[in-house]
Amino acid sequence: ARSYARAKEQAEATNQQLADQQAALRDSVAAMRRLYEVISVPRRHARDRIQALLAMGCQRFGMMIGILCHIEGERYEIVHVLAPGGEVAQGDTLALSDTYCQDTLRARALLSFEHASSGPWRQHPCYRKFGLEAYLGVPVWVGDQLYGTLNFSDFKPRATPFTTVDCELIQIMAQWVGGVLEQERMAEAARRQQALLAHASRLNTLGEMASGLVHEINQPITAIILYAEAGLTRARNQALGVVEVQDNLKKIVAQSARAQAIIHRIRHFARQTKPQYVMVQ
Repeated sequence: ARSYARAKEQAEATNQQLADQQAALRDSVAAMRRLYEVISVPRRHARDRIQALLAMGCQRFGMMIGILCHIEGERYEIVHVLAPGGEVAQGDTLALSDTYCQDTLRARALLSFEHASSGPWRQHPCYRKFGLEAYLGVPVWVGDQLYGTLNFSDFKPRATPFTTVDCELIQIMAQWVGGVLEQERMAEAARRQQALLAHASRLNTLGEMASGLVHEINQPITAIILYAEAGLTRARNQALGVVEVQDNLKKIVAQSARAQAIIHRIRHFARQTKPQYVMVQ
């Protein structure tokens, strides 16, 4: 009877373990499906995709605040944030030592706790200053450089512990964010390179057009000189009337404006400007 009871207990424990594993697997599949739904929706800007990811994370982890921060030295800057209560906003800066992210970066790994005031975290500057009870955060890498952290927090303790699926999911989210930021950085570098190449091409074109430009500018300048000399000659002979003076001055002004317009077009053509992007159908 005792042997049968032990075997029954072992079977029940095994069945419970299998049920837990199946539940975790279903939860993992549901989380991955939800993540795919968020990142697969085409959006114009990276910020829209990251904001959607923060919203998904807050819902998934049951947290109020989601933040992507950029850290340089001891400077903590909020780059993207979802905070319905307006506790923090995009562009806000904090001292890194006043955040849990300092410990996240120090560990170079995931950091999580559900109830700060019930443990040693109640002595942390972040808890004493902001009163954040629950936290889940991971480092974000862009290429081989540490960019900052992706973190979720709440002023209320979390009722249940973070699951293995939660911890795996936020790390996948951080990897995806790092990839998006790297793509944006590469795209920006490509745009700058393209602008430099276009500028060099315009300057080269100006060099090839030099002889034509000289002829183009020389025409109004020659006309100005001729009108001015004719007026001076008539004035020396005291045969220059008021009407003729006005007529010559109008012609000089017109030719000056023509020359100025040519020079303005050349300067505009040679100037290095930012590319303009417009929506097309």
